[in-house]
Amino acid sequence: MRNDVVSFRVQQILNQPVLLRCQELTNLFNEVDSKLLKECYPVILENIFGSPGWGLRITDRNVMSMEKEAAFKFLDPMGPLFGLTYKLCSDFYLKYELPLNLLPAKLTRDLEKGVLINSWYCERIFVDPQTRRATALKLNPFELLIFRFALHLIPHTQRDVWLESMYLQLVERYLCHFLPCQLQSAPVEPHVPYTPLSVQGACLSQPSVYCSPVSKASLLKPAGAFNQSSGATTSLHSQHNPLAEIWRTVHIIHILMDIWLSYDDEKSSLSPCLTKSSSVSSIPSAEHARMVRAFLKHLHYFANSACSTNPSDMDEMKRMVIPMYKSKIYHFLSGCIKSWPYDHSFRIIMEAWLSYIQPWRYTNYANYGIRENHESGKPVDRRWLTFIAEHLPFYGCIFEQILRRLGRIDLSILKNAIMLHRVCRLISLEQLKSIISEVEESLKLKSVVSPNLRYIDSTADNSAGLKIQVAAQSAISELEGQLFVYKPMFSHEITYQVNIFNPGPALFSQTLRRSDTFSERWQRQGQKLRVCLKSRRRNLALLGFGRSSSASTTIMLRNTRLMTDVELLTFSRTAT
Repeated sequence: MRNDVVSFRVQQILNQPVLLRCQELTNLFNEVDSKLLKECYPVILENIFGSPGWGLRITDRNVMSMEKEAAFKFLDPMGPLFGLTYKLCSDFYLKYELPLNLLPAKLTRDLEKGVLINSWYCERIFVDPQTRRATALKLNPFELLIFRFALHLIPHTQRDVWLESMYLQLVERYLCHFLPCQLQSAPVEPHVPYTPLSVQGACLSQPSVYCSPVSKASLLKPAGAFNQSSGATTSLHSQHNPLAEIWRTVHIIHILMDIWLSYDDEKSSLSPCLTKSSSVSSIPSAEHARMVRAFLKHLHYFANSACSTNPSDMDEMKRMVIPMYKSKIYHFLSGCIKSWPYDHSFRIIMEAWLSYIQPWRYTNYANYGIRENHESGKPVDRRWLTFIAEHLPFYGCIFEQILRRLGRIDLSILKNAIMLHRVCRLISLEQLKSIISEVEESLKLKSVVSPNLRYIDSTADNSAGLKIQVAAQSAISELEGQLFVYKPMFSHEITYQVNIFNPGPALFSQTLRRSDTFSERWQRQGQKLRVCLKSRRRNLALLGFGRSSSASTTIMLRNTRLMTDVELLTFSRTAT
């Protein structure tokens, strides 16, 4: 069959309904040599993930239909589309261009300027020989597929999207398949050989301006971390290549991080009040934030499943993934929290933050989506002390941002009060406050770290807090800069901000009048709470910030009526 005949047949198929498209494309992939489909491959991806595409974001995952089932099966990691992709990957020299203008604005600017770009892009950037400007990325079929899938989420103008969409279902399926969360996980199926670009001889353009000095090492770790030589002349078979079994995992994490967690700092100065009506917004959509949360939760499952006995290359990747990308995650969450509009949708990005700073909730993938909420109330084990120290700004700095925001909204509104309640439940976790306080106290010790964090004074007393101090200071320097002055989470300044949540009798009376319109059930529940709290009136006692009047506590609890009786009673007992 000639190329033009195959192309014509593909165009005819793509004009059919989705159910017929899936069936006929599957038959075509089985009948035709994959070499004849390489020119049609980007056309097929554009039809699926372009605009409007196959409606992945507007299809409810809970609605059963033949079209949805056929599309999900077609797009499955073990389905026909990925099967064709892997066949095309056998041609090491086959590359497709992805224009830079399709990427997020910040990533596009960085690629065009050639600043702070790591070796992953250095090996794939295409520079126009006439204009000498970066115009596109040269990607293999698998990379192109993942880029197009990730970019499908970015247009925020699409209406009538479902938060529980088929796209979210595919995200969960891809993460489950390519980022396995079982101990001693088997290699990703099917087995597809990996050939480095240096062996392929396919490095299209590597101008020195695109190579950051700190990023010329392995994509996974600094040079030598895997005992991997960086020399391009080394034979592919002369040594073990750590990417041989995990290259798809590495690429997916890298692409999703750069596409979904790319925060545009140049637009972050927009006022949150203006952002809501601005035609150019730097914040993600609620759907986007929900996908990021699902991604971050899975990263914790992935990282927490690393095996310490006879670790494989996948286990090494699991141990490194959080340290590698925590800076990008921090700036995304911090930037979104600063610029998010002042409405109840803020809870979505706040939940992403809450998920990331509670890795102890995501240790057993068998509990995914079933018992995560039960894990949230358990005491925090001290084995997470190092994680908290290495992520101290995630707790202290972002917590201060959220307090500032909650102090500017009407907490007599149910949805706003629930956000305050969620933060209270976090800080009320047994042992969490003591662990954070211990880390913050270590910062007061005599510093044994050089200002540039290049060495540690080996003559200093090897106290118990030394390791924690080094981890915390390094995290602050990495995430906020060396000149940043960290404010302890339980300092007098933060306590003053917490006192904002004591609204006084006037607002309390107003809230009680509003509550009269609620159902009889909720009124009876409010009476129960009054009895439970009669002898223990503390304002925000869950935050551990001292005593005050009972008004704000009652407002907060009365506005969380949608909780069950058991949850509410547990909440009141914790406040004692």
